[in-house]
Amino acid sequence: MKKKNILLWLEDKPEEIADLISEVQGKVDEVEIRRKPIGIKTAFDELTSSTKDNVNICGMVIDIMLDHVNDLEGVGLGHIKTPGGFEAGLAFIKHYVLKKPLWKTIPLCVFTMIEDDRVTELLQNSNVDIAKVKVIEKYTGKWEEDLLKWVETLVDKEEN
Repeated sequence: MKKKNILLWLEDKPEEIADLISEVQGKVDEVEIRRKPIGIKTAFDELTSSTKDNVNICGMVIDIMLDHVNDLEGVGLGHIKTPGGFEAGLAFIKHYVLKKPLWKTIPLCVFTMIEDDRVTELLQNSNVDIAKVKVIEKYTGKWEEDLLKWVETLVDKEEN
């Protein structure tokens, strides 16, 4: 039985990129979008429960800036503060995603509005393996096309 390819997406303003999300939905079996880290954690837990053995989380898109996410309390890390949500996604990656064995094996795309060099610096300072992370700067260059190509590589890998 073919596994269902699901993309998890942490995005605080999905309505602003609704057309892109729609295009991504055409490339995978399902896209689970959540606005806060606790939402992604809950979706992940539900999808990886023992009753969901036909599910493959093929990738995760995590937005760096998440308005109104002032800490990571929802995932049990209330001591990690992210005032105003600036770099909240990065804090979630650093303090949660990379600490969980199942999570850190999933291909990751960091979606940001911060210039590329700044994100790379933040990721390097967070001990993230840059070679395994796709960084896409929103609203710059061919950002939508870049995301769609990345998603296509995830599905191709899983189907071969």
